[in-house]
Amino acid sequence: MIRAIRDVLTINTGWDRSRAWTRILRFAGLLLLLALPLNSFAQAHLLRQRPFRATEDQRSGGDHICDLRSDSDDDGKPDRLGDYVCISGTVIAGPSTYDREGKLFWIRNRRCGMLVYGSAESLRVGDSVTVDGHLRLAGRGEIFRECGLEAIDGCGVKKMGLELSGIRPKIDPVPVRLRDYCLDPWSYIGNLIEISGILYVLPAARDGENSFFTAGDGVDSIMVYVDGDTRIEIGPPASACYTLTGIVVRIHVPACVSSGPIWCLAPRFQEDIVWTGCGTEASLTTWGEIKAVFSD
Repeated sequence: MIRAIRDVLTINTGWDRSRAWTRILRFAGLLLLLALPLNSFAQAHLLRQRPFRATEDQRSGGDHICDLRSDSDDDGKPDRLGDYVCISGTVIAGPSTYDREGKLFWIRNRRCGMLVYGSAESLRVGDSVTVDGHLRLAGRGEIFRECGLEAIDGCGVKKMGLELSGIRPKIDPVPVRLRDYCLDPWSYIGNLIEISGILYVLPAARDGENSFFTAGDGVDSIMVYVDGDTRIEIGPPASACYTLTGIVVRIHVPACVSSGPIWCLAPRFQEDIVWTGCGTEASLTTWGEIKAVFSD
């Protein structure tokens, strides 16, 4: 190799020798990099620019979106906060559902859901998408100043890119018993769920165009958040029974309801509120009857 270089320099006598040696050294450095082991520091640095994909078992443990909520040190923040991530899922709440400008939506992958926000998108429920962006804490800033969910609490992906990969003809909510939801609402966060056997839905508070309702079966109760952009109306009278469908979110509510963020079920459109006849599995009761049972 040295002899070949010397011949080149000899033949090209008019060539700038210093420039030639610079190019030779660069070429040799490239050969050295290619010869390094796969797990070398240099190649690891290059691979670090590759976005994390929540659907790859070797990086996520197979938990997909669920993995992004992991908080191993219990500091209230996801371990991967700020990381550049790439997730795939099916749209369960379209971009214009809770925001007229179409800048936020929810996707689901198996049992986990995630908020995605950023620039406006034209998507429908059932669209299968792949999203890349940064994992952020979604609360009281950025886009949430402009929409009803301005005080949402939790994490979301601030979208940098999106790819539409198909559509599912039907998106079914996850059926959940009210008791199971109340015991562990965290396990359903960001997901689309359906709760039946609701005996009452009563107004609790208003915040501008947004409304809050208390719903329950006489034993357990939940808070229902109706975003003003959905134009949902809840009725008829409280004697009817309900099946409620919506996205599970944790948001700040008016002070008359709670001093901090609470879990809410957020229906997407009028069809998520179904009025049904009361079945034999659920019956109205009184506080006196409940007190008597739990006093024994």
